[in-house]
Amino acid sequence: VAQWNAEGLRNKKPELQEFLRKNNIDVICIQETHLKDPMRFFMRGYEAFRQDREDRHKGGIITLIKTSIPVAEVHRSGKEELEHLTVKLLLPSGDLLITNCYSPRASVLGLHKVKPEASRHLVVGDFNSHSPTWGYDELDPRGEEVEDWMMENQLVLINQPGDKPTCY
Repeated sequence: VAQWNAEGLRNKKPELQEFLRKNNIDVICIQETHLKDPMRFFMRGYEAFRQDREDRHKGGIITLIKTSIPVAEVHRSGKEELEHLTVKLLLPSGDLLITNCYSPRASVLGLHKVKPEASRHLVVGDFNSHSPTWGYDELDPRGEEVEDWMMENQLVLINQPGDKPTCY
């Protein structure tokens, strides 16, 4: 499973295809797609679950899952500030829920709308928050809110503060 803030997806499709192929990615959750309803976007070999942001230029999320993996959509946000989309992978070892989230810096974080209910639930996204827990020097109010939400929902952070930064 990979996660990426694309800051616009349409012009980056060849690089995305190469990344998916080279790294044998089964699932990728992408934020800030900047796609709108009439824009088509597909990736050969992947099923797309997409939530566009209708009211603004930026935003939007898409979750791409290899077509060989049985999947069902569980939930998608409406016109809320926190964009989120949850899918359920129907795996032989048991179901896995994956929630893809994007919260713009200028909006209310709204994590209370995401309720991890299963022990096998992965929540990924761009929360526009800072915390030393995931590698920033400072803790901002949004970072504190994410940390509190993680504790309330008994979530475990997968990446570590010393991990190589993934933004450039």
